[in-house]
Amino acid sequence: MDALWPSVCGGCGVHGAGRLCGACRRRDLTRLPIAVQGLRGCWVLAPYDSGLGAALKQAKARGDSGLGQEVASLFAIRAATTVIQADFTAIIPAPSTPWSRFKRGFSLAAVLAETLSATTSVPVNHALTRRHGSRQVGLDRAGRLANLAHRVRADVPLSGRVLLIDDVLTTGATADTCVRELLGTGASEVWLAVVCRANTYKAKRDPLTLAAAAW
Repeated sequence: MDALWPSVCGGCGVHGAGRLCGACRRRDLTRLPIAVQGLRGCWVLAPYDSGLGAALKQAKARGDSGLGQEVASLFAIRAATTVIQADFTAIIPAPSTPWSRFKRGFSLAAVLAETLSATTSVPVNHALTRRHGSRQVGLDRAGRLANLAHRVRADVPLSGRVLLIDDVLTTGATADTCVRELLGTGASEVWLAVVCRANTYKAKRDPLTLAAAAW
């Protein structure tokens, strides 16, 4: 089949190496300083200007669930040991709007969370919901925070240490909003893991960014 219809890597475009080639897969989970109050720490797999970031963009822009699953499988493999050692009580996907899920056909954060759950046996909890509103694209951190105000809710009681999952960390506004909601419904600690950090993301190096040592 590959001889007749060669696969194309969603990251770099190379032919015949699968949906995500070996070069684009060559990433390891690392800690990232992040200035979000209440967030204990953050892990990231790659910068957004990498091949993995390009695959992520394509999966979202084209509604390519197969490519999204390839990214999710790699993310789960790289994050599994860290997640198991951290003893999380739940994996929680960052919420998307109903319209976004309908338009794309899936929520990438949910696919990431569910694949990681299947790999680690840590249960997924869809505790967060997000109402429809203006898009976040093009807004700075303050604008994104204002845009998300009163739109993200956590109505499910939580306990223990939880892991928030998202595809891209841009300004930290979504994480900020989600963390406040999760802590407000009973979580004792919130950690974050993302596939990519935006090229423009700059963490402020203050005490909030250097929380808790790595597991």
